[in-house]
Amino acid sequence: MSKANGAFESIVLKDRRYTCDAEDEPEVDLNEFDNEVKANSDGTFRTVKTRKVQSISGLNIEIDVDRGDLDHIKELKGSLESFSISATRVDGHVYSGSVMIVGETKYNDKANTMEISLQGKIRML
Repeated sequence: MSKANGAFESIVLKDRRYTCDAEDEPEVDLNEFDNEVKANSDGTFRTVKTRKVQSISGLNIEIDVDRGDLDHIKELKGSLESFSISATRVDGHVYSGSVMIVGETKYNDKANTMEISLQGKIRML
């Protein structure tokens, strides 16, 4: 039985749907904690658990300049409030959450795409 996985079909950023590049290999991190093991002087160890945000990175979305997509992304990135997302993978699985755009958001004029990275509270439905 074959299985489709990997790329995202589309992502909705605050009520606006964007199509994703089929060749993408986005990285998704849904872990809620980082664990660090520290040594004690008597040879035992302890674990330091730190809460962290979830992320989706390396996602290229199609940009339609005439639709105002560049302004929409600029508005989302400039906001102090997180926004809702719903990302659908090609296999039908969906990620949902409340995020912020992080890192650079450079528009590739030739390809009409923009690579985005998101951080916040993300879960698979």
